[in-house]
Amino acid sequence: MAPLVIIARDLSRAQAEILRGLLEAQEIPAVLSQEAAGSVLPVDVGAFGQVDLLVTAEQAERAREVFEAFTRQPPESDEEG
Repeated sequence: MAPLVIIARDLSRAQAEILRGLLEAQEIPAVLSQEAAGSVLPVDVGAFGQVDLLVTAEQAERAREVFEAFTRQPPESDEEG
């Protein structure tokens, strides 16, 4: 297996799941890493709630581009205009 690199740190579990889905939709396999106690206990605070998002070293640059493009997008408005 190719070495994994962290492309985002200290995410909430929900943020990490959304970003993993975004990357996998672009055919970039992603892995979530969380402190062992945080993945078993219903704790979402401090070090126990932090999740890292990892991809293979070969996909890291592309994954960062997708991640950055996603975070630059303005939120959609519910207002009709």
